[in-house]
Amino acid sequence: MPALALAAVSLALPFHPVYDPWAWLSWGRELAHGGLETAGGPSWKPLPVLLTTPFALFGGLAPDLWLFVARAGAIAGVVMAFRVARRLGGVPAGAAAAGAYAVAPWMLRNSALGNSEGLLVFMGLAAVDRHLAGRTRHAFLFGMGAALLRPEAWPFIGAYGLWLLW
Repeated sequence: MPALALAAVSLALPFHPVYDPWAWLSWGRELAHGGLETAGGPSWKPLPVLLTTPFALFGGLAPDLWLFVARAGAIAGVVMAFRVARRLGGVPAGAAAAGAYAVAPWMLRNSALGNSEGLLVFMGLAAVDRHLAGRTRHAFLFGMGAALLRPEAWPFIGAYGLWLLW
């Protein structure tokens, strides 16, 4: 809940979505109206478009809704950094990991501008956290979320899925 509250408060910041998020918002709007043209845009990322398509129903609020999701994901990534590092190295390790991630300039800038990297960090660390907790189905689902953001995650989630089946 604190991540959602902080993300909502962050909408008062004077930042707006940059190129990639605007393309996802455009694609979401196009899909909501029965079309899709991806030529000339950034690389295709299914998860943002799955979210921006229903956001298109809210018209001019769609950019703020996306910024809310992107920023909430980045803030939740700080929490996940703490949880994973605490599980592996105790509270000092958790505090160090969360603190380092929270003040990383690229994290602050990317999440303020609506990029998906914060969501990716959250999904990846949540997958690790859930695996370490023995919740492999949840881990797989978070891994799938990461894979819907970056194709680089596909081999890992594929191997993890095969391992789970075995």
